[in-house]
Amino acid sequence: MAWCRSEETHGEENSSIKAHIGVTPKCADDGRFSENSSIKAHIGVTAKCADDGRFSENSSIKAHIGVTAKCADDGRFSENSSIKAHIGVIASCTVAGLLVALHAVAGPFIAPALRKVCLPFVPATATQVKNVMNVLQARSGSLVDIGSGDGRIVIAAAKAGFRAAGFELNPWLVWYSRYRAWREGVSHCTSFHIADLWKVSFSQYSNVVIFGVPQMMEQLEAKLQSELRTSAMVVVCRFPFPTWTPECGVGEGIDTVWVYHAKTFKSQEKNGRNCRTAVNTLSVRLNGPVEHVSGNRDSVLFCFF
Repeated sequence: MAWCRSEETHGEENSSIKAHIGVTPKCADDGRFSENSSIKAHIGVTAKCADDGRFSENSSIKAHIGVTAKCADDGRFSENSSIKAHIGVIASCTVAGLLVALHAVAGPFIAPALRKVCLPFVPATATQVKNVMNVLQARSGSLVDIGSGDGRIVIAAAKAGFRAAGFELNPWLVWYSRYRAWREGVSHCTSFHIADLWKVSFSQYSNVVIFGVPQMMEQLEAKLQSELRTSAMVVVCRFPFPTWTPECGVGEGIDTVWVYHAKTFKSQEKNGRNCRTAVNTLSVRLNGPVEHVSGNRDSVLFCFF
């Protein structure tokens, strides 16, 4: 009986131990489960926080990149605007410079057309130059070309032995004439001047060449009449003087040149002045109204009322 109770007691103890052991693993399992759940939850939270951090970081990076890109775009836009503005200024200055240069170059050629007496630049033909030099063959000394243009008459005269000068209002033509004279080897016996022909005296020259226009010939005739010496000779191209009688004419059409001796036109002017003086003196001595006057160089007929 005692042994039986002992076994029963031992059986109960074993059952208690087994139950305890069973509970313990369960509790252990529950603890591990709880721990694992806690760890998993912590890992989940950590992962979420990490994800949130990466998201926040990525969002910050993206935002920074966006701002940087916008600033870069704004910078490029500002730079492009600056370049365009700079190009605009350069273009405006270039156009203005071209206009100024065009005015400087073309102005002296256009200005003669705006003057009261227009004397435009029209180059002498080879035939005209030849005709001028032919009528000057027996002459020597100083020569002036009034309105010398590109200097071809002056250079041709210098090659023929004259001390030649040219007067021209266009500075570009004067500088070009000087260059041509240097290139032709006659710069030592030529001179070119930028001057208005109406403000220059030609009294020192024994030979005068002029390419004129009809509007200026009468005024130029009076100027040369008063300034030139009686030994001077005038060669006129294209258009003759209105009242002077030429000694001769050489050439045809537009290439014709006329020759005038100062001794002749000065004597003509003197004789005309004497005749006008006589008529004026006679008219002053008349008494009473005159109905009609007629006559010629040798006689005058007066008809009274």
